[in-house]
Amino acid sequence: SLAGKPAAAVLRSYLRSMLRFFHKHRRLLRHLSLRTRGDERYPMLSQVQDFNRFAHGMLCARLLEREEELSHPDPERAAQFGIMMVSAAAREMVLFSTQRNNLSSARGAELEQELLRAFCGYLGCDPRISNDNS
Repeated sequence: SLAGKPAAAVLRSYLRSMLRFFHKHRRLLRHLSLRTRGDERYPMLSQVQDFNRFAHGMLCARLLEREEELSHPDPERAAQFGIMMVSAAAREMVLFSTQRNNLSSARGAELEQELLRAFCGYLGCDPRISNDNS
């Protein structure tokens, strides 16, 4: 449970879930990413958008519950932009890179840490998380 955990713990949980999902469904997500970019009438586009709205909406809500930790002048806009920023970077690194970026690899762990650092830096929250399995 993330109740009472700092914003960085919420972000790390989101990033881990996203990276695992991207890696597990790499082939399908790469196909969907390419198709939805080139065809606004692609049949799966609305499902992809609905899923993203749900998942990203949940993260935004969790971050806004911790608004006092965020120094960005517009936390809601920052949360939305930050999600786009890290999900785009993760998509490129996991779906389209020739490097192995799964979380069980050193590169995957580095990717998670750098995405966390970038997101926390943009939001203006402390990226450090205690080692209590947050």
